[in-house]
Amino acid sequence: MLTVVLGAAYALLANGSASALQFAFSGRVPVAITADQIHVTGLSIAPGLSSGEHSDTALLSLFEDFQADGVCVTSTVELPVIGATTARLYADTLSGSRFTIEAASLTSSSVSLSAASMKTDVAGRDQASPFRLTAGSFTASKVRVEPRTFAAATLAAKGFHADFVHGRRGCPSSPQGSEE
Repeated sequence: MLTVVLGAAYALLANGSASALQFAFSGRVPVAITADQIHVTGLSIAPGLSSGEHSDTALLSLFEDFQADGVCVTSTVELPVIGATTARLYADTLSGSRFTIEAASLTSSSVSLSAASMKTDVAGRDQASPFRLTAGSFTASKVRVEPRTFAAATLAAKGFHADFVHGRRGCPSSPQGSEE
């Protein structure tokens, strides 16, 4: 399903029919997003429970505005007869607003925060979200995130292209060794 959605997004951008997309993704389709660098303003992160039938711990994040450079999104699905097929979408620059993400995993080689604060629930009243980290700005390098759900009010890509490869393969030369 995600491959169809990503293919449609690629077709719109390749034809020049759209310069920005509004979208949401939810489900258990394995998706990995890597970026050489991201810059976020208006960051808010808190642990919580993921939605759906498999409720488990996840990081819930909100980015007011963001820009990511050297982005690659991969999703592998098992197709009848063909087997594993990976959709890979690339963007030289990806930017957006009001981006929310629920992630199971987030890694980065370096992180920088400004105007940051952390609020904790020392009384233990909120078991699902014992802390909240906020920052005026956030910059990270060599980022890899595995989202469970995400949505954006606006999303724009420059230098956008995609490919489909047979097998379970990550992005060539992507951060954190996502080549599978």
